[in-house]
Amino acid sequence: KKYELAITQFEKSIEMNENDIVSIAECAECYEELKDFTNAHIYRQKAIEIEPNDPRYKCNYGMFLQNQGKHKEALIQFDGALRIEPDDADYMTECAYSYGKLKDVEKAHIYYQQAIDADPKCANYRYNYGLFFQDYGQHKDALVQFMEAAKLGEEEVDYIFECGFSYGELKD
Repeated sequence: KKYELAITQFEKSIEMNENDIVSIAECAECYEELKDFTNAHIYRQKAIEIEPNDPRYKCNYGMFLQNQGKHKEALIQFDGALRIEPDDADYMTECAYSYGKLKDVEKAHIYYQQAIDADPKCANYRYNYGLFFQDYGQHKDALVQFMEAAKLGEEEVDYIFECGFSYGELKD
């Protein structure tokens, strides 16, 4: 019920100002929460039309497409975000994730490594790279990434759990 009420308020705001980018982006989020992907898609696209040079809206749309399993389309958005902000490690990891889902292992490795090089203290990049290795049955490499993530983000239980899981999957 709260998302429907929020949408009503955001749409009123958009009626008063059709370029209200904050309300448009929030509508997209609310529709996603309600699993109304048709309207979420419309609002994600509208945000990019209004702010074509803001990489956040491209990335948000790309993540929406990822969640729909549309990784090729998502990569177009992430590539657009990276053309605007080429050093953004978050956009790099999103590219890596989609390339991994498309089974383009080489490009996935490149983007994960670029993200880690851009921000070597971010535990999540190591963790996500570890998940990638795990998906491909490369548990030794996954373990290395999870251990690095655990060192960088000691408060995260997931990092420690995945270390244990990958260690258990190692074969002599």
